Formats: sequence, C-alpha cells, structure tokens
Amino acid sequence: MAKTKGASGFGWLRKAQVKDRINGGKRWVYYASYLNPFDKEERIKAPHAFDYKMDARQWLDAEHKLISSGQWTHPNVRAKAALEEREVERSRKMTFGDYAERWFERNVNRWKPRTEQTYRQLLDTYILPTFCETPLNEVSVDDVGEWYDDMGNTPSARGNAYGLLKQILDVACTPPNPVLTYNPCQIKGGAKHAGGERPVATPEQVAKLADAMPGKYRLAVLLAAWLSLRSGEVRALRKSDFGLKKRTVHIQHNVTYTKQHGFVESTPKTAAGNRVVAIPSALIPEIQEHMKRHVGKDKDALLFCTSTGNYLHQSEIEKPFIEARKQAGCPELRFHDLRHTGNTFAIQTGVATVADLQKRGGWTTPTMALHYAHSTLDRQQQIADALDKVMRGENPKQDGEDLTSMVKQLLEENRRLSEQLAELGAEKKE
Repeated sequence: MAKTKGASGFGWLRKAQVKDRINGGKRWVYYASYLNPFDKEERIKAPHAFDYKMDARQWLDAEHKLISSGQWTHPNVRAKAALEEREVERSRKMTFGDYAERWFERNVNRWKPRTEQTYRQLLDTYILPTFCETPLNEVSVDDVGEWYDDMGNTPSARGNAYGLLKQILDVACTPPNPVLTYNPCQIKGGAKHAGGERPVATPEQVAKLADAMPGKYRLAVLLAAWLSLRSGEVRALRKSDFGLKKRTVHIQHNVTYTKQHGFVESTPKTAAGNRVVAIPSALIPEIQEHMKRHVGKDKDALLFCTSTGNYLHQSEIEKPFIEARKQAGCPELRFHDLRHTGNTFAIQTGVATVADLQKRGGWTTPTMALHYAHSTLDRQQQIADALDKVMRGENPKQDGEDLTSMVKQLLEENRRLSEQLAELGAEKKE
C-alpha cells in the first residue's frame, strides 16, 4: 500500500497486511518512519509495527516534538541508554558479592595468571567473608573501617585486600553509569603495607575510660572492651538481648547509617556474627544500674539512644571518647580498638582457644581470630627481661618472683599458641 504523510505532515505511515501468528489468517498493521534530521539519507523506522493508525501517528508526533525542541537523539542511542540504565538499576539492587563476581569475570581475561590468582585469593579470604551478602549500596564507611581494623596486624594482606576493595568500588562509582554516588573506602593510606599494631588498653585504662565518659555512655565502653563488640553492635543492643540470670547477651543486631537510607538495623554482617556472648559477672551490676537509670521500660528499648529513643550516630559516642582517652592516658586509642583490646584480653587468659575466640568475636573463619594470638609490647618486654636474666646467669629472683618459673610459664604459653597455629593450619587444609 502507498505511503501517506503523518497528520502533521511529518514522516510517513504505511499500511500493510501481515500474518496473524496468534489467530491465523492475516491482519492490518501500520509502519511509521521519518528522515533523520541530521542525515537525510537515513530513514528512521519505528521499533515495531502498530496495530492502530492512531498509535503510529502518536509515535511520529513524539519524535517530531523531540526534533522541534532540540532534544532529539538517534533512537539507537536512546535504546542503548535505556539498556544501560536498566543495567545500573539492577546493579544497585545486587549484593556486593554478586557485583564483585561480575567485575572479576569482566576483567579476568586481561590479567596475568598470577594477578588472577592473587585477586581471587584476596576476594575469597579477606573480602567476601565480610561483604558478600551486603547490598552494594549499603556498604558504608563504618563497615569498611571496622573490617580493616579487624584484619589486625597483617600489613601486606590488609593493604592488598583494601586496595582491591577500593578498586572494585571505584568502578561502581565511575561515570557514565555509576552505581554508587561515593566510594566508602576512605582510609588514608589504607592500601599501604605499613606495619604496627593497633594499641591495646590495659584493664586499668578501660576502667579510667569508662569513668571519664558521660554516665549514659559509660557502659558502652565496658561492653565494647569486655565483650569484644563492634560500635554498631553496641549501639543496636536492646534490653531484650540480655539474659542477666544466665550472664549472656545475644548479639543479633547491627546498626549502620548511610546518607541514602539513614539508620539501618540489620543482622550482623555474617552468620557467625549472630552469636551469644557470656558476660563477666563483674559487669552485671554495671548493666543493671545502666538499665535502671538510662533505659526505657519497654523490653525492646535501646540501651543507648537519643532523647527521643532513636539510634545514636557513631560520633555521639566517639566524641566524648576522644576526650576520655586523653584522661585515661591512651590518646591513640580508637573506640573500635576496645574490641581489639577485649579479644587480646581473651586470648591472654590462657583459656580461650582459636575456636573460642572465633565464636566470641563473631568471625566466619579462624584466620581473623588468630590475629589476636599475639603479645602486647609490655608482655614482650617481660619475656625479654626474664630471658636476659637467665642468659647472664643471675639469680632468677626479682621483686619476689621466680623468673625461672616465669620463663616456664611463657614457654608454655608459646607452646599453646603453636598448637593453635597447627590447629588453624589443619582447618585450612580441610
């Protein structure tokens, strides 16, 4: 059938008979087209046939309006942009684990085998155990900071893992179709392999820190240190989480804050993070007093909250903590170091195995727990001083202490840690 002009004189309509694949026989359809306004030799065709003439004319009118307003782009360009937008939307909804695997598959062919092996190991060992199930757009600065600190004194692995995490999230922020508005990897020099352990507070310093905090936050310091809790876990604690008669607390919530979603309460970052922690009996009166003075009557009331009963920002505890740490004589200590401190206390009791510490700390793998099977600087100095006395053949008596006995004790501690290392190695092989 001959072509006819559109109602506005723009473009052409063509009526034709086609096979009706559903009902059989034939049916009439309309095709619409117009000339490319910037290339008169190209005819732009509608993406599909129309069952009704009115629909075909509406498509032409819409295209004409775009041209007249100066907003027209080639339909192929628009189709590609729409596809990319759908892809971005899907990416925003996926977990970090899914996004990381897609990133890996897209890039693996351009890497050398050694690079591929290194990236795969970093993902599986250090990154995915923590972030795999986290929605991509909910990975926060706090999450990255806590993960980085929890890796302990493993400068090479930590630097490489952080660098890879930052690289993946940089891609998620890259135009023209960014999935994220910002990269939560904000640790200055985080990818460097600088050594040095985070400071460990003494029990006396923990007590001084708690005393120096405002009354309503005193317990936050004690729980973080003696129960080895993360800041988000402390701020998400509710009255109903505690079983004071059994001296336990169920760590089943974690609170984070993002600009996009505000406060988000979720389960701990991994399945292992959902755990029951035993409470030292000396803490029970502190908890009871805090609940009496600062916690609402509702069984699900937050232990630490604003005057309106809402979650606390991390800074609302950390700001007074900065002043408290100066008074306690540990100005370099961060609030998250209290978790590090508690884990160090636990391993140095001589009672906790790597498996025990893994469960108490809420880690998926024993690798993280083993970071705390180390001595503090003071402990190292005690060992050196004791061995120094023995080497010089001096009387092994100092301040009434039998140094020979002390050396035996330290050697026993070394043996115990060596057994735990062997235990960890066996678990890795399995």
